Amino acid sequence: MVGPKVTRDVETELNYWIRPLPNNYMEVDFTTGDEAQKVKDILAAWKPYPVKIHDIRGRESECSLYRNGFEYVHHEVPGLSEAASEEEIKKLLVPVTEQLVKDRLGATIVRTHATRIRSKATDTNLNNDNQSPAFDTHSDLTPPGGIHFLEWKFPDHETLLATHRVFSINVWRPLKTITRNPLAVLDWPSCNFERDWVSRKYTFGVDWWTIIGAIKFHEEHKWYYMSHQTSSDVLLFTQFDTENMEEGGRCVAHTSFVDPEYVDGPARESIEIKMFAFVPK
Repeated sequence: MVGPKVTRDVETELNYWIRPLPNNYMEVDFTTGDEAQKVKDILAAWKPYPVKIHDIRGRESECSLYRNGFEYVHHEVPGLSEAASEEEIKKLLVPVTEQLVKDRLGATIVRTHATRIRSKATDTNLNNDNQSPAFDTHSDLTPPGGIHFLEWKFPDHETLLATHRVFSINVWRPLKTITRNPLAVLDWPSCNFERDWVSRKYTFGVDWWTIIGAIKFHEEHKWYYMSHQTSSDVLLFTQFDTENMEEGGRCVAHTSFVDPEYVDGPARESIEIKMFAFVPK
């Protein structure tokens, strides 16, 4: 049974990257075989560190996309609780979420490129369609990864980059009130990209590659989550910002975490919608 909505910080552990790498950079080519072993080697490069995760509930106005790289917005969607299938959920949520991002950023163009529903406590599938929470501190993009993804995905990228400030935005929404394995985000001002990030280039095919981030521990890091987050408590966070490239692209680190009070709760059900947003210069 879900308790009352009261502010509650959580003492837990988060998995940080510990493997030393030259220039904080590595490349993994998944086209040359032994994919499963390569994934296992990556999974072995993490170590849990004790951290406090601060509850943002009641203080949502203190954080913003432009300052902290994330914000929580109250956003009700009529009919969401009646949507019976993943396709119905996506069909309902994608258009209204795109409009939400336009309104929050002042964007004139928004293009969704990925959606993922997570509804399992565990999943042995190691591919991108895994439906269980991800328990490593990471960012989906880095500055070069964001530029490459933009060029790869959108033929008109040169015009868009010349005329717009470009954001990659993840919008994370519970489908049911969450207690087990909530999502935490790292306050952008509390980290240092050059010091804390490891860039990982993963190649999956010809011209199909990405550069994502893994995070190294630092005691200055400040993590946030929202206790008892509901389907109307929507988290928006940046994964790329063309006006923050020299400081690391505002590619906000995030991770699921174990709340010791809700270890045996129901599996988390959530949806993440990923999009590029274009704000006129």
